[in-house]
Amino acid sequence: MRTTGVTRRIDELGRVVIPKEIRKSMRLREGEEMEIFVADGAVVLRKYSTLFNMNAVADEVANCLCKASGDTVIIADIEEVIAAVGNYKNQYLDKKIQGLFSKLFFGRVTRTMYKNDYIAPCGDDTEIFNLEVVAPIVISGDVVGGVILLSKNDEDVNTKIKLTELAANTLSGILQ
Repeated sequence: MRTTGVTRRIDELGRVVIPKEIRKSMRLREGEEMEIFVADGAVVLRKYSTLFNMNAVADEVANCLCKASGDTVIIADIEEVIAAVGNYKNQYLDKKIQGLFSKLFFGRVTRTMYKNDYIAPCGDDTEIFNLEVVAPIVISGDVVGGVILLSKNDEDVNTKIKLTELAANTLSGILQ
């Protein structure tokens, strides 16, 4: 953990204000849930991710989509990759999702992008795919992440869109 040099007092109700700079850098928004726990004698605040606690389920859904499509599949919350399966999974496992890409989730519709419109999910991706399908995961009206299918070929696009949407809807249903 690195120190910021910023201090805050606890008020009479036990509240602490998280400085604006930290909220901005961590992409924390008003109303967002935080997880609070103790680790190594420190109180730790972490953005709560519904998907983060469902790694096994996300892995299974990603595996099913990968087997059905033969493509690389990523499941991410709005901040980071939760599961990655396929030939290029090592490029994505445990990486942050770039802000520009996470905005696609908040569009609440499935997006299909081809090579000329490609947006790298993590920002530092070295592979360029011919097809990218992004379907949001929505739980109780809130966007919590998305399913991303990355393909080297752009054949059977409609099937890949339907499979990606099915995976996102499956996760939405399980997590509700």
